[in-house]
Amino acid sequence: LHAGLDVKIISGDHPISTAHTARDVGIIKSSRNETFIDATAQKALFMQTFTTNSSAVTTKDIDHDQIAKLPSLVGIDSQLILSGSAFASLEAFPEVLTDIVLKSKVLARMKPEQKARAINILQMTGLQVAMVGDGANDSSAIKQASIGVSFSETDAAFSAPFITIGTSIKAISAILLEARATILNNIEVFKFMLMFSVIKYVTIFVLLSTGGNTTDGQILYTNFLGAIPIFVAIG
Repeated sequence: LHAGLDVKIISGDHPISTAHTARDVGIIKSSRNETFIDATAQKALFMQTFTTNSSAVTTKDIDHDQIAKLPSLVGIDSQLILSGSAFASLEAFPEVLTDIVLKSKVLARMKPEQKARAINILQMTGLQVAMVGDGANDSSAIKQASIGVSFSETDAAFSAPFITIGTSIKAISAILLEARATILNNIEVFKFMLMFSVIKYVTIFVLLSTGGNTTDGQILYTNFLGAIPIFVAIG
């Protein structure tokens, strides 16, 4: 949460228990309203809004004509919880489903194929998505994700590029730290190559303009000893 990432819970568990877990870890803020979108067995959508610091619950049926306006019906400050039944009902409305998945903090009662589909939707918007799981029902989602992490040495581990023997989410922090360190290292290498190339170009240009040229010793000096000040400057 402190790394500037949008953290979501995608689970097959009941929405109430999943939302409770999200509150405990700070993904859902208790100071803000919550909106729950679900669907009946007949695939009729409805929306429930839980007001902050109150037991009041507002229920609203969503007609077929209102589905296109569904993202705007959710309050700007409200935290969205989406059920697998509602996810299935919205599959016929790709643009609406994309907006709802992006806004959702919790996706509960999700089937394995729905988890992978949700990740694919996020990736289609240009996002890089990491998925953490521990069971066979997470395998397809872990395989679909840009970064897949398994907490288990079986089941999900077969499709996960990263496996941790622990059960702590801190494994993601280690992966992010390594990734960002790699990016920083690549930037520094690029800066070095750019500065080094400019120095060599200017040196040769000056020598040629005065009718001279670089000797083998000068090239060796530029390539090795001349690179040390650059290392110090960008280090």
